[in-house]
Amino acid sequence: MAEPIEIAVGFVTLLRDSGISVPLTSSVMFSESLSLLDVSNLNEIYWAARAVLLLRLSDLDRFNQCFSLYFGINPVTDRESAAEKKSVTMLIEDEDSSSDPQEALSEDEDHTALRFSAVEVLKQKDFSRLNEEEMKEISELVRRLKVSPPLRTSLRARSARSGRQVDMRKTIREVVRYDGEIIKMSYRSRSHMRRKVVVLCDVSGSMEPYARVLIRFAQASLMGANAEVFTIGTRLTRITRELSGHDFDEALQSATKAVRDWSGGTRLGDSLVQFNNVYGVRGMARGSIVVLLSDGWDRGDPVTMAKAMERLSRVAHQVIWVNPLKAMPGYAPLTRGMSAALPFVDEFLDGHCLDSLEKLAEVISHAGDN
Repeated sequence: MAEPIEIAVGFVTLLRDSGISVPLTSSVMFSESLSLLDVSNLNEIYWAARAVLLLRLSDLDRFNQCFSLYFGINPVTDRESAAEKKSVTMLIEDEDSSSDPQEALSEDEDHTALRFSAVEVLKQKDFSRLNEEEMKEISELVRRLKVSPPLRTSLRARSARSGRQVDMRKTIREVVRYDGEIIKMSYRSRSHMRRKVVVLCDVSGSMEPYARVLIRFAQASLMGANAEVFTIGTRLTRITRELSGHDFDEALQSATKAVRDWSGGTRLGDSLVQFNNVYGVRGMARGSIVVLLSDGWDRGDPVTMAKAMERLSRVAHQVIWVNPLKAMPGYAPLTRGMSAALPFVDEFLDGHCLDSLEKLAEVISHAGDN
């Protein structure tokens, strides 16, 4: 009998060949669910596959055809009678609504009403499972996130009323002005400024369900902080200028056009080497908060990844890695790229839903104030 991973890979491949979009996270979840089920029970397999792999109801007929072709039987349907079933209704409540939810639906022995906040449900939903309307709403919510990095002491000094550092030039000018009389002392003190945020977003094929939302987060970073944004895939592309427009949708389109390797392959290590050589040595990463948004899949040499991350961690104030796969039950960073990078990461977060991006904004805000 085939192993769960073999069943999952084979069926997901067939779905993708038929034109059904299946994100990597859904594939991993299906494989893990098969390890908990009786693989000889096709009824359980069908409902597990349908729960995690079918993202659009319009693909249901094609999904059933693929299941029939792959497993050799027609999909199992629910044959329970209405009398034997206890109906469950999910009420998505509008937070602005003033109506009494108890009046909307009464509960009895054969009916259960589950009530959720619409915003709370959406905030916890995986980006890969959003429909077009939900994606628009999430994009707007992400745009409103406030990214406020901590302050750091600047090397530049400014005039101050008092302090330990005497501004000799200004003091001497005052002495000359008053014919040698010391009327008052002038002082200088160090100023403070926000730390720079550098966002490196993976736009490879495996990150397709998440890349656009994460680019939205990068746009929010530009609005609330001194930030730079790059995409990484088979090459490094700087898109700070394209994302800086006032029209967020138009800016996102401009950035997408500028990225030639969107939804392509992955060479994270080489892209990080290029970033270090071209931008890091110029001081862009020095003392900055560097945020890498990637699932860690890398076709390059893990040694290259490790060396690039080590060099980056030496100059950056903090390195934060955001991986959507981290939210999967039982996830372990076993890919070569991820395992090579982790020793040089200060914070390892998931980035699969809006809640996780809110946490990321909070981590950036408390990344240190020295």
